[in-house]
Amino acid sequence: MNLSPRSGAAVTANRPSDLVWIRIPRAALRVSTMLGVAMADGGYLRAWPIAAWAAPAGAAVLGFLLGVLHPGELYTYSLLVMALLGAVSGLGAGLGFWALVSFSVGDFFLSTRGSFSRLALSLSLDGVRSAAALLISYVLLAGLLVLIPLLSVAVRAAVLSRTRTRSAEVLGGSALVITQCLLAFLWTQSTPFLIRPVWSYFAGTPEVIAIEPLQQRGWIVVIVIGLAAGARLWLEHRASSVIDPLGLPGLAGSGRRPPPWWLSVTGRTLFVTFMLSGLFMEWFEALITAVALFGIFVLQIRVLPGTRLAAVAERVPLLVRVGLAALLAYIAGVVIVERAAESGVGSFVPLVLATLVSLLIAAVLIPDRQPRAPVRREASAR
Repeated sequence: MNLSPRSGAAVTANRPSDLVWIRIPRAALRVSTMLGVAMADGGYLRAWPIAAWAAPAGAAVLGFLLGVLHPGELYTYSLLVMALLGAVSGLGAGLGFWALVSFSVGDFFLSTRGSFSRLALSLSLDGVRSAAALLISYVLLAGLLVLIPLLSVAVRAAVLSRTRTRSAEVLGGSALVITQCLLAFLWTQSTPFLIRPVWSYFAGTPEVIAIEPLQQRGWIVVIVIGLAAGARLWLEHRASSVIDPLGLPGLAGSGRRPPPWWLSVTGRTLFVTFMLSGLFMEWFEALITAVALFGIFVLQIRVLPGTRLAAVAERVPLLVRVGLAALLAYIAGVVIVERAAESGVGSFVPLVLATLVSLLIAAVLIPDRQPRAPVRREASAR
């Protein structure tokens, strides 16, 4: 591939890249702001018209092949599969999105699982359990391929907004790589617990060969992601002579009205409860957790925004608040889990409690901002 960026006119006139990096993300913004922004992340590739459409297509093909051909029942059985997918995400959340979608399609419909597999799909109750367990695995994978690179970009933006020195680009790039590697490492450590429904839905326990690659050698995935993120920075630097590699081209004027607060609270409560379902031993544990989550999200979305506490929090840089929340959550988790282990607690209640404490800390330090009026579509935006 020729790594010399094309001229600005060539970039603007490249219709295939506009479709992938502008028009589709703009349409996705009407459904979800996060989805639209994620799909546009990686738009620096528009500096190379062929790569702008070939890279998403290649990510989709790779994801589909890995979904169909990966060994074991899940992607967690293979460190190579996770490293390849992680490398794609290191280049941008947009590429990670296309790899995720195609992987999920290939894995769900065409993966060659044996008849012995608990994840064999059918119209029976076990088939419904299998579909739900697979859905959780895809959401977890979305965290690695889409959410983590998107958060890393947000951290870089926060650093750049407060840095006016010549080293701003270096500091921002370093923040992106460090954040993505750190979050990827946390993902390798938390996924073995959150993916338990693949077994717990069928009254089983996780197989060692399914979780050992992440728990013992997850650092390999982290290194691969770090190298890919470094390559992204180099490509962005090359593209900067033609386009703004940090911008979101063509997305202005496509905002959507925020949903009602009660709908956001309900949606978040159901989603997090579903993701934690593998840690529940009894139905009442799920009910109590859902009630606690509902209260935490009401606090974050409805109660705190606009208060003096939120105003004070807003004065502290977002990066500092995110770091403080992560540190306090880590300390709380260590204290709760270690004390439970020393007491001989045999359930996953301490892990659920640690999660609730972490979310409460995040709600206080990072309350939702007051809803803004929808962005009006500019006359020039089409």
